[in-house]
Amino acid sequence: KPKRGFLGDCAAACYRQLPGVMMVLLVLGMVLLRASGGTSGSRRDAFGTSNKMHTSSGREVVLLNLEDVKASTCAKHSALMNFTTEEYREYFFQDPGQERYCLLTHIAAVLHDRPGSFIDIGTRVAASALSLMSHGHRVTTIDIPTSNELDHMVMKTFGQSVKDWQVAVNRAAGGNLLTIAKADILSSSDNATKIWPTLTTASLIYLDTYHKPDSRPFERQFLNRLIDIRYEGVVVIDDIYLNHEMQRWFDELVCASDAPYKVYDLTVAGHSSGTGLLDFERNRQSEQSGDIAGGGGGVGARVTDAAGRLKNGGISAARKRGYSLVVGTTTQKLAERAKKYSFLKGGGQLQR
Repeated sequence: KPKRGFLGDCAAACYRQLPGVMMVLLVLGMVLLRASGGTSGSRRDAFGTSNKMHTSSGREVVLLNLEDVKASTCAKHSALMNFTTEEYREYFFQDPGQERYCLLTHIAAVLHDRPGSFIDIGTRVAASALSLMSHGHRVTTIDIPTSNELDHMVMKTFGQSVKDWQVAVNRAAGGNLLTIAKADILSSSDNATKIWPTLTTASLIYLDTYHKPDSRPFERQFLNRLIDIRYEGVVVIDDIYLNHEMQRWFDELVCASDAPYKVYDLTVAGHSSGTGLLDFERNRQSEQSGDIAGGGGGVGARVTDAAGRLKNGGISAARKRGYSLVVGTTTQKLAERAKKYSFLKGGGQLQR
């Protein structure tokens, strides 16, 4: 029998231990999978319509991968953009990271099967609302009562009334998907009272308004209202880097303790002036497990007063729409912002 030498003996010993090592690795992998919730499923297309998985407990996981957005194209979802201005049609085809419309179209795909409307706050020329309609979801776009920007755009571009334009948009969308509303939603007006039930159950709210959360604090007050009513969906905030006030406010959101939402910076695939996302997953999780005692109305109902506050404890719609949102490739930017914000709070001076 030929001698194998030292290296040969080592190789033989390793070979004899291989089955045991493989078994240890297999067990370790199963433990780690169970600890992480265990997922199964697949991601088929870059626009996210099949970005759904399920944990071992059956809870749905929705994936929003920003690399998918950057690699995708909005062209096949552009038909509805024919109903806005030529300028905004050009914006729609700009790359993710420059303009936000491809990101909004992607998010509309990822969340298209969630119950409740998508809400667009800050109508302007309706470009954001049209993007959110791209996968057949109902959209309510809301502007202040004194705004006539949509009326002027429709008359100048299409020579028709907003009512006729809305009919044409819904015909092209294949259903009665677009609702146009005007209201001061933080007031107790009749229009605001009618809109809040839709806001409360919305699966997505897109916020693009004053961009002055300190000197004209609509954004800040609106978010506080959502916290008060235990909102359970997703809020996308545009222009988080636009000015000092927006930067400071978003820094506060990033560093807030015990907030009911997770914060993500989507700028890499969104708007060059900044795009943020707040996911109120903690409210979905607590409502799913029945942490809030309800008043009447049955599962899926939620009762609010004229100011948008829960009445009698309310009833959650989360039992029918509980899911976990997983967002990729955003953490480094948030870590940098958190470090900068902590430095400023400690008395440091930083040029912004």
